Amino acid sequence: MRESVEQKLGEYLPEGWGRRDVLFYLHHNKYKVDLDALNKNLRDPSRDFLLRGGKRIRPTLFLACIELFGSNPREYLDYAAAIEMIHNGTLILDDIEDKAELRRGKPASHKKYGLDTATNVGMGLHILPLNIILSSKNKITSYQKERVMRIYTEELTNVSFGQALDIYWHKHHPENVSLEEYLEMVRLKTGSLMRMSTRLACALTNRTPDTEELFKDLAENLGIAFQIIDDCLDLDPPSEKFGKSFGNDITEGKLSLPVIKALGSISKSERETLSGILHRHTRNKKYISEAIKIIKDSGAVDDSRKFAKEIAISSWKEMEHKWARRNNLKNLRELALFFVEREY
Repeated sequence: MRESVEQKLGEYLPEGWGRRDVLFYLHHNKYKVDLDALNKNLRDPSRDFLLRGGKRIRPTLFLACIELFGSNPREYLDYAAAIEMIHNGTLILDDIEDKAELRRGKPASHKKYGLDTATNVGMGLHILPLNIILSSKNKITSYQKERVMRIYTEELTNVSFGQALDIYWHKHHPENVSLEEYLEMVRLKTGSLMRMSTRLACALTNRTPDTEELFKDLAENLGIAFQIIDDCLDLDPPSEKFGKSFGNDITEGKLSLPVIKALGSISKSERETLSGILHRHTRNKKYISEAIKIIKDSGAVDDSRKFAKEIAISSWKEMEHKWARRNNLKNLRELALFFVEREY
């Protein structure tokens, strides 16, 4: 289905917007629209970023749930594309906030198009998908629309709150961030669009609130596990992963789970060294490598991977226990395992 999602994204962001394409989002115009400017400063950077590839995990999760609930995934590709657009909007803004250099092996959007354009594109990719969701050829009831809007609002609010915590921590470097505080930040930030994916599938197929809660919990825990694995992968040599700078989280001074675990177990002198490097926001490879060595030697990376796997497996066992039709969980199970076993 990944190819189908790619194709659908291309339909909403074709090689050139005409007036009809623009009016799909604007609904009407009163004077004259500068199509050339909109193409160059909104469509081009949106299309460039979205069609760079990516794992497409969130739309895949959404479509897996749609199929699980007995509906045809191909009839819901518009929603899958909308979810991926929202996710990419968060990535663009995240790269700006983190001063990232690369995304998916290419210059981050703000590096290629400028801070002003990238900020607008990131915000736009949070809003434009609403037009897709509410204008979809899949006719939904007023009650379903209400559920969709509530889910959309709640989860994007969660993204903002989670991001606020993450930014504050790597700007102000508090050294007493607890495991529980870290998990809540990740639950809000990374878990949000995972939850949105399963919750929208429930809303659009008229699942009960109990079913929505069950799949919401699974998605949330998979999102937490996914982020922890991401934290660990950031500490791997660049040849072993794709599209992100080596030790980018060290440069940003992020309190990732491996960092939190390391700070809680290393000697005072090592803690001073690691904290000093994080505070410096350095791009010096020597210092980044020194910080990573301290973290890895402490066993924090292995402990973090184990912790992520335990969260995912525990949540999956609860799903198997509570979901009556266990025989149709194969595709979802394979996706869940990828979250914690991936190497990129």
